[in-house]
Amino acid sequence: MAVNNLQFKVALRENKNRKSAGYGKFYVEKARTTTLSQRGFVEHLTEHGLSMPRSVIEAVLTQIAQCIPELCAKGVGVKLNSLGTFYPTVQSKGFDREDLTDGMDASQNIMGIHVRFRPDGTKLDDYTSRGFSRRASSTLEGVVEQKTIEGKKVRQITPLDVWLAEHEAPQP
Repeated sequence: MAVNNLQFKVALRENKNRKSAGYGKFYVEKARTTTLSQRGFVEHLTEHGLSMPRSVIEAVLTQIAQCIPELCAKGVGVKLNSLGTFYPTVQSKGFDREDLTDGMDASQNIMGIHVRFRPDGTKLDDYTSRGFSRRASSTLEGVVEQKTIEGKKVRQITPLDVWLAEHEAPQP
């Protein structure tokens, strides 16, 4: 079930790097949130009215999580309609023609084997960057600040009106 009114929460962050050309300017960034666990995702699916038992949903997700890497390791991409495609890629160093011999070990030039994800770009389920941007409306949560709480540095979002009141320019 696609959600048409996506609320993407953002916050403002001040560039405090004195060496940067953007020093003192504010930039929009994603408001930091936690990542949903598989169990939390299963719970979310059931809240959308999925009529299967939680155990079945969790078993299917577990099997998907095992099968996609297995298939990608065999060089096979996996397309999940309305979501996107998981596909394998290889990152390698270049080598010269003289290095091509019958006994050549190509694995020596492999720097990495990766699983990539390409979002579905069909008209109804466009989760590409541009499509997602068109469908999502942003909600400003506030200003990101680095604060020390109980001796630990933490990132905290302060609502904009509170932040403005706290950082009001002193009157001469």
